[in-house]
Amino acid sequence: MLKIVVYDGGRGGELFASHLKEQLPLVEIIPIIDKSHPELLHCSKRKARAIVRKAIAAHIGKVDLIIIANHFITATSLDYLRDKYPGQKFIGFSLPQPDTFVNRPTLVLTTSSLEHRLVFKRYVRGLRRESKILSPDQLISKIDDGSINYCDVRKIIVQRAKIKPSELILACSHYSALISSLRLAYGRSLKIHDSYAETCHEVYRTLKIRGYYKKRK
Repeated sequence: MLKIVVYDGGRGGELFASHLKEQLPLVEIIPIIDKSHPELLHCSKRKARAIVRKAIAAHIGKVDLIIIANHFITATSLDYLRDKYPGQKFIGFSLPQPDTFVNRPTLVLTTSSLEHRLVFKRYVRGLRRESKILSPDQLISKIDDGSINYCDVRKIIVQRAKIKPSELILACSHYSALISSLRLAYGRSLKIHDSYAETCHEVYRTLKIRGYYKKRK
């Protein structure tokens, strides 16, 4: 049986691991959700790499694939991990790419640590659309402990954004937990882009699995 590790520092990784299990029921999915380092989203590149290496050390060379279900770690450490462990296959959460260049009002939810990195700034420029960037970091701990509610989303995202987006880009895996509340706030027609579909397709390509990706509702 194929074995896939899903690494993250919180609820986002748990959600993606569950989603991947639905897509690949005959594959063993091993979630490594390390909530003992809440500073992971804000720490230096060097420290982030040390945290990740320690968390996945026992699985290096023993699983078919390790997925970094975290945009910040992907941006700062994926190439490093591939170079450090050339015998282990890694993929990461790349920043979501909208399927058109139509200039629709777009809200991008990310973290402050990723927002200020050059790779993210280049990504936003490449969107070629009217974009509002928010980094509601204070929601992350609420998402992890399950205390998040619709009022939090209204106050911290909707009121601060001050736009009515047609499209939403989730550039942090944690924010997948907010999809229902965001659809309630902005309407069912809101188009949401996250990293799930592309990551699943990359899993198929990397492990040469033939399958059909089922979109989330």
